[in-house]
Formats: sequence, C-alpha cells, structure tokens
Amino acid sequence: MKKQISLLLILVANSVVFSQFINSVQVNGGLIFPSNSQNGPLAAIQLTHNIDNNWSLYASVGFSRFDKNRVFTFRYLTDPLSYSEDSHELYNFSIGGRLILNTIKTFKIFADIEINYNHLMYNEYEMFLIYDEITYVVTGFYPNINSKKQTSEGLYGFGAGLGFLQQLSQNFAFSLEYKRLIQTKNMDYFRHYFALSLGMVYNL
Repeated sequence: MKKQISLLLILVANSVVFSQFINSVQVNGGLIFPSNSQNGPLAAIQLTHNIDNNWSLYASVGFSRFDKNRVFTFRYLTDPLSYSEDSHELYNFSIGGRLILNTIKTFKIFADIEINYNHLMYNEYEMFLIYDEITYVVTGFYPNINSKKQTSEGLYGFGAGLGFLQQLSQNFAFSLEYKRLIQTKNMDYFRHYFALSLGMVYNL
C-alpha cells in the first residue's frame, strides 16, 4: 500500500512539474522535400516552453519517409537520370528557439532556428554504366538491384524556418511553417531538405 501511495505521489509531482515547464504541445504533419530525392510525408511532436511573450524554447521528435534519390551523369541537363538510393526513413530530434516577429490580434508571425540529431536509414545500390563504344561517353546507367545494401547514418544538422500561428481559442491554435534543414557527418557530406508542415497546438 505504501509503495502504491509513493508511486501515486511521484506521478502527481511529475505531472505538476511537467505542466509548469511545458506550455504547449504541438502535433505536426506535412511534406518533406529533399533537394535530391522524391518528396515524402513527415510527422512530429513538439513541446514548447515560453520564456516571455516573444521568445520560447522547443524540443521535437519527428519521422519522415521519402524514396529514390536522383543521380545524373556529368552533363546535368542532357545525360540520363537514375538512382542509387531508395526507401529513406529519417528519424530526428531537435531543440530550438522561436521568436515572435509580429502579432496582429490572435495572428502571430514567427521565426525558428534549431539544431538537431538525425538517424537516416536507406537502401544503397551499386551502378551499372552503359558506354558508347566509340566515344566512351556514358549513355545510360541503372542500379544493380542485387547489390542492395541497407545503410544507416547518424547526421548532425541545423534548421531555420518561418511561419504563422492562428489562435482558435484559449487552448487551441494551428500553425503553418516552411523550414530549411541541412544535415552533415563531415565537411564533405551534406544533405539538404525543405519541409512544409501544418500543426495543431494545444496550450496547457
């Protein structure tokens, strides 16, 4: 009985601390636009702590999925297109800050900046190249499906976004944001993304 009462007290204390520190919970859904891959869906959950009327801190956990990357031969516009990766799954954890740029009644315009850690999984393929027998110019290429290798990477990155938030009631609001994301594991390797997300906000 004492253990049950102690557990109940811990849960109540945690909920009080949580409600004091976390000011809102936001659920996002939208699209991710990789610079060199097909587009795909994204989803995220975000917790926000207000510092004052203009500044807030947030942490978010998200997931997105997109498919084939685009690979060109040397002459970008005239040579064939293929792919060397597919079935991308991206898990990310972000912490950042938000600044309210302008407020018009219940309508707010904001800017975000964040740092993040990302776990990316995808299938990687070796390429078959087709050459012109006379000029030895690459006339075509395609992935060797039998060479499929499952790959995972840990990537660090940062992002910046611009959006607006419309308050619907005292507890509910929705937001729309366009964000630029850059990820890397060294100075010679970068992945670039754009993200468009619609969020539903619940104020605690």
